[in-house]
Amino acid sequence: KKATLEIPLPEGSASGQDGAEAENEKSRALARYSEMVTNKIISNFNPPYRAAFKATVSNWEIVADIDLDKNGNLKNSYITKVSGYEVNDVSFTNAIQISSPFPIVPEILLDKGELSFEVHAPKDLLAKYFKED
Repeated sequence: KKATLEIPLPEGSASGQDGAEAENEKSRALARYSEMVTNKIISNFNPPYRAAFKATVSNWEIVADIDLDKNGNLKNSYITKVSGYEVNDVSFTNAIQISSPFPIVPEILLDKGELSFEVHAPKDLLAKYFKED
């Protein structure tokens, strides 16, 4: 199954302005939480051929779907957009696993006690972590 984030409106919320405000709040919360998770994963990402990785990082990105429980524990993860370098994809998957647990998921983001969303590791963010060692 493809992990997607479906954020229901709070019970009793009216459509229109209240619903739009609730969606905006959830979107901001997801952006903040996603950034924390992504940065933690990338800080643990250690590709085995670091020099070769640095030379090729400008050409690719990795996208993964992750499922977390409310406490930030990893339930499932899988790469949905590969880098083209299997060794780096495996290393990124390992980084996801060793980064768990993640911060506690904000209540506003939970759907049935879980959060499923995409983690994007774009080339500009990856390159930031692999400047001169």
